[in-house]
Amino acid sequence: MVGSKITESLNLLNLGRHEEVVVNLQKPIELAAKSGWLIELNQMYSWLAVSHATLGNNREGAINGSRAFTIYKHIVKQERELQMEALEANYEKEKQKRIATEALVRAEEKVKQRNIVLVFLFFLSVSVLIITLAYRKIAKQNKELYQALEEKERLAKEKQGVKKTNLTVLKSLLF
Repeated sequence: MVGSKITESLNLLNLGRHEEVVVNLQKPIELAAKSGWLIELNQMYSWLAVSHATLGNNREGAINGSRAFTIYKHIVKQERELQMEALEANYEKEKQKRIATEALVRAEEKVKQRNIVLVFLFFLSVSVLIITLAYRKIAKQNKELYQALEEKERLAKEKQGVKKTNLTVLKSLLF
């Protein structure tokens, strides 16, 4: 019913029947004011202002124009608040994304650092293994050389003993 009254009032306004517009809009204005339909209320007060001004009732036209402007300012204020809320929500969303991205980057850096440490430890372990094997080989060769040296010294002593014995035998044979 209200929508039809508004449409009818617009048609009457377009036809220039301003007295009927003033009468037709009273009920829809009350309903729109109670329901909080600010855009419709603003439009209807604008139509009333035009109708009153056209009818020569400038005071009522100015009052309704002022009401329309006040409602318009309120609509703009609400739209700005909604835009600010949307911007704040978007900012928070972007902030959360940035925090998540930074956390992911930090986690990746930790994984890279851990991998570097693991690679270092692997090569250190391989180096220790190689050094241990080389040490064992050197120790074994050292032991063999020591045994060979002892054998050589023993043989040299034995040879010297044989030489002494031979010299003694030769001395006894010659003398």
